[in-house]
Amino acid sequence: MTKNLLIKPLALAALLSIAGAAQATVTTYATLASFTAATTAIGTDSFDDLDPSGPIEGPLDRNAGSHAYQASVNHPTSTDFWPSNSGSDVWLSANASNGIIVFDHFGADVRGVGGLFFGSNAAGAFLAGQTIKLKLTDADGVTEQTLTSTTQSSFLGFVSNSAISSLTVERVFLGVAAWPTINNLNLAAAVPEPSTYALMLAGLGAVGLLARRRKSI
Repeated sequence: MTKNLLIKPLALAALLSIAGAAQATVTTYATLASFTAATTAIGTDSFDDLDPSGPIEGPLDRNAGSHAYQASVNHPTSTDFWPSNSGSDVWLSANASNGIIVFDHFGADVRGVGGLFFGSNAAGAFLAGQTIKLKLTDADGVTEQTLTSTTQSSFLGFVSNSAISSLTVERVFLGVAAWPTINNLNLAAAVPEPSTYALMLAGLGAVGLLARRRKSI
């Protein structure tokens, strides 16, 4: 009986440690390789199915692999998208240069979001040297990052250990009209940290031992 009373607080302490470790934190990654290493079940929306010849009314219900999401434009008068492109590679842009692109309505398992972020001009062509601001909202609040002197390879990824509510993308006005543009949006689930696995195993082991003790009485 005394052993059972001792095991109960040990199991509870391990489970509480897991809960404490689960407080929301966000890590940013500057390369697709590092983002991929920190996530699992990654899916990519290339936008290549969109027609770059004219505006597309938002919001758009999309998928990145197995992960569903919604894309919309936050702007007082224009909520349309205008897909831009370089050859057969299609990008997603807002129809208004000062429109804010919003990604949200993610699946419950999405813990990572990233992509290529840059600017395009009025003709839909890549515009070098633009500054793009990104804001990720999760259970812990807002994490903001700014990409400067962007190129078509300017990657940024966010990984949170809590549910992600939204990611917004906007251009910072530098005296030249530029449209916020995204290519290859990546959504993923997170890979638990080794310490989380250890705590989980400790908690489950203690609970299992308690169950065995109970059966032996």
